[in-house]
Amino acid sequence: MEAVERKQLLRKSKVEYLTGRGVVTLNLAQGCSHRCKYPCYAYLMARRFGEVDGYEDWCEPKPVEGVLEQLSRELEDHMFQSTGPMGKAYGTTFRLFRERVTKGDVERALASTMREVEKFQAVGGTVERIDGPEGMVVWRVFVPAKSPGQARARLGTFKHRIRERVVPAGFDVLSPKFCAPVKKVHLSFSTDPFMHGRLDIRELSLQAASLINAHGTPVSVLTKGDLPTPEELDTHGIIHRRNAFGISLASVDEAFREKWEPGAAPYAERIEALRKLSEAGVRTWASLEPFPALAGEDHPYSVLEGVLESIPFVDRIIFGRWNYAVAKPCNVDDERGFYNGAAAFVREWCDARDISCRIKRGTETEEEAA
Repeated sequence: MEAVERKQLLRKSKVEYLTGRGVVTLNLAQGCSHRCKYPCYAYLMARRFGEVDGYEDWCEPKPVEGVLEQLSRELEDHMFQSTGPMGKAYGTTFRLFRERVTKGDVERALASTMREVEKFQAVGGTVERIDGPEGMVVWRVFVPAKSPGQARARLGTFKHRIRERVVPAGFDVLSPKFCAPVKKVHLSFSTDPFMHGRLDIRELSLQAASLINAHGTPVSVLTKGDLPTPEELDTHGIIHRRNAFGISLASVDEAFREKWEPGAAPYAERIEALRKLSEAGVRTWASLEPFPALAGEDHPYSVLEGVLESIPFVDRIIFGRWNYAVAKPCNVDDERGFYNGAAAFVREWCDARDISCRIKRGTETEEEAA
């Protein structure tokens, strides 16, 4: 089977409701077989950066080559990077390596770090290594209060602020770009980990989730496909208490799914699989996006209410408007007004049932959201 290569699997999440220090995403494949007609934001980005030849190529997903081995290395070496003050100043990329990696790896990383330290020192900065508590190394970094360019122009006229970083034993190469251990891994935003009918991708996702949990890290899952059963989770050792499994749900009308998500799992199957996980004590959530601006006959939000009433057991709900497509389902004259009211409706519905709720940015106008 054709596969794709990835230099790095774990990447910082930029999705607004899954962010924070140590929150990363994992995409085990390129492409998705669900053939959504929104169009898909992930496909738009893949096409923009030349990763796929076209929509048909996107709809034939390809797994990442050697994904489990690479994932294991990245989890072991804590290769997730987060931006620190010096990283912002110089735009450099560094990593913390465990001492057990090869001597060449450490030497190359140390050489790169020293080059950046020299550039920093050239504009008046200092980096000092001092003794810390037993088994710890403390690096003290004096960072210019202004940008490096300004510091070069007016060297010696700025006050300095002190940044300290305490590094656990076993780490000896500290980059100016402060790093963080992986705290949560999300599957996935650029593909679907349990896409309908793709058993190969499904098995990869189960093995990856098991590997991540084995490192003491929880996983978050979002799918339009076939969620794993409680028995599968137990069999694969996917048992972290903070795991969360979710489904995308833009309707409960199968005619709607056949038109807009023809390759995805039927809505009833998604909901029932999510219900079984919830009954087994697993955290569950639902992403109601992209949600169409369709008013019902009974009251404007009866279509939305029908979707909400199908998932009263979930722990969290995300609600977002329909974007991107020019031709989109809408039967209201005032689309902005509809989403403002729909967002308020979702909040009230969730509050009444003690369900966590997040309205995505851009769903409401500023006046109403305030």
